[in-house]
Amino acid sequence: MHIDARKIADHSVIEGEVCIIGAGAAGISMALDWIGTRHKVILLEGGGFEYDDQVQELYAGKTTGQKYYPLKSARLHYFGGTTGHWAGLCSPFDPIDFEKRDWIPHSGWPITRNELDPFYARANQKLKLGPYEYGLDYWQKENPRLKAFPLDRNVVWSKVWQSSTARLTACTKSRSLTRRMCIYTPMPTWSRLAPMNPFLPFSKWWLKITPVKHTR
Repeated sequence: MHIDARKIADHSVIEGEVCIIGAGAAGISMALDWIGTRHKVILLEGGGFEYDDQVQELYAGKTTGQKYYPLKSARLHYFGGTTGHWAGLCSPFDPIDFEKRDWIPHSGWPITRNELDPFYARANQKLKLGPYEYGLDYWQKENPRLKAFPLDRNVVWSKVWQSSTARLTACTKSRSLTRRMCIYTPMPTWSRLAPMNPFLPFSKWWLKITPVKHTR
């Protein structure tokens, strides 16, 4: 049942046992897991079913540090969230992303990558990403033509991304789009991906490294 809160009286009470804030990819996925249970679930979304510039303005803001897209453009404030312009590329966080790092303020999560792995694997399946494998060694066995850059692995490491075929199916029914992946190298001196066509076979994904000045 859908209720537009703009059309109900002030101070109205909506009762439920579980309340999920935000109807983006995560919120909707969580809500779907409760279907068929005896619990009443409320899924709250700040936007409507269509784009509304007045609502989108709530995402306007400024960032510091590395340059990024304007926040009002980078995210979408309506049902479905930023999946509305998501290209389907996925990769889990790296273990280091969860660790405390002295040079990064407020870093360190109360959970580890290992604790998230079972949930990543479930999401991987729902998004039709293929095997839950993001290590280069696995993909080199699948495709021996993939080569790691001959660089110091303590500084540069290869990271795999896979493209959701659930997303691509909406664009084409080609049977060749069974699995796609790409590799890039996260570095202290950041890399930039070269323009890539998401409809090419994974053997033709390629990248261009452009080192830029980095200050710690």
